[in-house]
Amino acid sequence: MLGVKEQIYLAGLSRYGDESLNEIAKKSKRNFRTVKKYVDCENWNEGKKPRKKRAEGLEPLKETINEWLKEDQRRSKKYRRTGTKIYNDIVADEELSKLLTVGPQTVRNYVSNRKKELYKKEQQNSHVRSTCHV
Repeated sequence: MLGVKEQIYLAGLSRYGDESLNEIAKKSKRNFRTVKKYVDCENWNEGKKPRKKRAEGLEPLKETINEWLKEDQRRSKKYRRTGTKIYNDIVADEELSKLLTVGPQTVRNYVSNRKKELYKKEQQNSHVRSTCHV
């Protein structure tokens, strides 16, 4: 993708000059289709497309991952699993690896988000326990 200045320059050459698209492509050392794209562009403020969420591929494994994370909460911090370790454990297990349809980054993202949720719940529960006097 070209920078905004280059886009406007290419569009300006066509609109205000008497050059054809082919001449502009040669002059700017750009591909003809690139020049045509920016000359024909009407909406310069097109936003980025939203990213697709791919966590659906983790659905069959979420229960197992959540169990592991709850087990890890009882362990000391040094011995807890990271997202990469969980991914490697899934790949090492024959049954779970058959269910795995996503890459390691998706697993790491899910584990990271889930750990944050569990940490928030733990903090809220500990706050409630500390304020209650029996």
